Amino acid sequence: MKPATPDTWPLGLFNRSGEEPKDEEERLSSELLCEGGLIPAINELRGAGENLVVCMDANSHPETKAPDERKASCWQELHRAAGASVWDDFYNENGDYIAHGKRKDVEHPVTTNKVRGPQSAQAKKIGLHAYSVIDHVFYAGNLQFHEHVHQPVQYPSAKDALQEVLPSLRDPSDHYPVIVDLKWQGAST
Repeated sequence: MKPATPDTWPLGLFNRSGEEPKDEEERLSSELLCEGGLIPAINELRGAGENLVVCMDANSHPETKAPDERKASCWQELHRAAGASVWDDFYNENGDYIAHGKRKDVEHPVTTNKVRGPQSAQAKKIGLHAYSVIDHVFYAGNLQFHEHVHQPVQYPSAKDALQEVLPSLRDPSDHYPVIVDLKWQGAST
């Protein structure tokens, strides 16, 4: 098999948003698990002992359910392949939110907080509140997560988040930045 590289990945990688099982299945079958997809590329690099950082807008959050009980979700597949995520303090490898006891005044972190308006090209999503972690940094090798440089955005509730929807003058994107420090541990001898 030819090594998968960013220039050989399918156009529109993780282009399809949505939380329906068919959306997750499409991401899994045509972008992650396919020949030349992201999971084979990650496995190849990890097998060669390479350090690896995968940054992406996955259009899938950790709690997105797998298309059926026999399959894993995008989060589960990516986490298993890479081994670690900068969201590991918030979600376990199955995508379950685990930070309930850390701060009782806020909900899970979000990397998008938008409501599609009437001019949206995705008519079925007009008025829907996109409020979740869909931007990811997975890593492997001699790397260790150090900290979120731009602290994860969290709100007391989805209703409170509606007061600060994206894009805004302060945050001109429909995504909050995910900025982290990773430490290189060096080769062990």
